[in-house]
Amino acid sequence: MNGPFIDLGGSPPPETASGNGEKRPLTAGCAMRDRESPVLRACLDYLRLRGVVCWRQNAGAFATPDGKRFMRTADITGIADIIGLLPDGRFLAVECKSGAGRQSQAQRDFQADVERNNGRYILARSVDDVMKALA
Repeated sequence: MNGPFIDLGGSPPPETASGNGEKRPLTAGCAMRDRESPVLRACLDYLRLRGVVCWRQNAGAFATPDGKRFMRTADITGIADIIGLLPDGRFLAVECKSGAGRQSQAQRDFQADVERNNGRYILARSVDDVMKALA
């Protein structure tokens, strides 16, 4: 273990510059998020063009830099990547996945909660999925 980061063995972890010029190791989950990021960005842009009030809902967990505490970034396990309000006032949740990405059980449970309460849940592998769902 290297501080709060996962040591997968082999060569040292790749580094990235943070906003303040400091270098820090990339965490293990970054590769998956990077594949979903273009889908997420395209979905957010499209929804905003359609007049949907929406935002990126960061969810996950991380260790503090000193490694002494574990922090969660959302209270709801399985919450979707994008949360918003449709022009008719209904709740919107969009889960963005890469081509091979799968929903976790917590994400499927969140989807069921949204749909049970008359909200709109979209599983998007591309912006086309959002366009079709809202057509």
